[in-house]
Amino acid sequence: IFSLLQHTKDNPLFVESQHKVIVMNEDFLFYLWKFQLFSCNLFTVDGLQVVVASAGTRNADSGPDYFNAKVKIGDTLWAGNIEIHTISSDWYRHHHDEDDAYDNIILHVVHENDKPVKRKNGETIPALEIKGCYNPALFDRYRDFVTTMNPIPCHRHLHEVNHFTLMCWFDTLIVERLEDKTRVILQNLSRISEDFNEVFYQKLCRNFGFKTNADAMEQLARSLPLGIVSKHRDNLFQIEALLYGQAGLLSTKFKDSYANQLLAEYQFLTAKYMLTPMDRKIWRFMRMRPANFPTIRIAQFAGLLNKSPGLIHNMLEADKLNHLLSLFNVSANEYWDNHYHFGQKARPERPKKLG
Repeated sequence: IFSLLQHTKDNPLFVESQHKVIVMNEDFLFYLWKFQLFSCNLFTVDGLQVVVASAGTRNADSGPDYFNAKVKIGDTLWAGNIEIHTISSDWYRHHHDEDDAYDNIILHVVHENDKPVKRKNGETIPALEIKGCYNPALFDRYRDFVTTMNPIPCHRHLHEVNHFTLMCWFDTLIVERLEDKTRVILQNLSRISEDFNEVFYQKLCRNFGFKTNADAMEQLARSLPLGIVSKHRDNLFQIEALLYGQAGLLSTKFKDSYANQLLAEYQFLTAKYMLTPMDRKIWRFMRMRPANFPTIRIAQFAGLLNKSPGLIHNMLEADKLNHLLSLFNVSANEYWDNHYHFGQKARPERPKKLG
């Protein structure tokens, strides 16, 4: 608090809004970046013009703030991750210089650039200073939305919208959501030669990752074709070995026999099918309930593939809701009753049922 009181309005952490001095924060900078609410042309601190083709996808977990952005810096179009700070020296204060996850940052977006930032190899990361490139009144609007206690921030403005217009908008949102889901499935069908079973398998696997590990789970399914899994559909142990191995979660020796048995089986199967495992760094465990850890969800997915090898057919044939739900009545292997990670026992002991 004492150090905060010593700041002046010339400090990069402060901006003026409606004749008041307010504290700048990263959440507001995320808001500016997401919606590209800049009032001037953007240039790096080195004078190269910055054109944002895609702001990327916000990451609420560990790692860079935005994934998969596309930014043209000077004459070069870059694709990669974005990190955002109030001041550039926060890079070192947050110890990003010690974390491999930040090696592929293509642009460092800061309110003020108080210190150059470099990668481990000594390369300077391009910095975009956005102080003075937005309307300060935006902060008032932003603050009103983020400080309201209502779960729908714009709730107090809804009465200003005609009821018929609002209902039509809701209907449109429903249709657009279904269209978006359909478009992705059709694109996937086109990509893999109209193999509906393979697309279903990939989308099902993706949903086992929920929001945090959805992309990683879909990548896992793409790296391990359904045709290979189907050859081992009657052997849960082999399905688990294939999934955990491809996920990169069997990359080291373990202290318990179960994990080492899986590793040995995967080494045999990967040679047989010439498989290439994923990088285990792609999986996220932080800020998650243990029951949603990738290790648990992969075990449940393996159990589902073993129990219902013809799942899509069985789903289409189901004529009652109870029958449909029973298809997904599976639990992870008993090993996971008292584990969340390989080789690390946990308490209390309980079955890890799907759901």
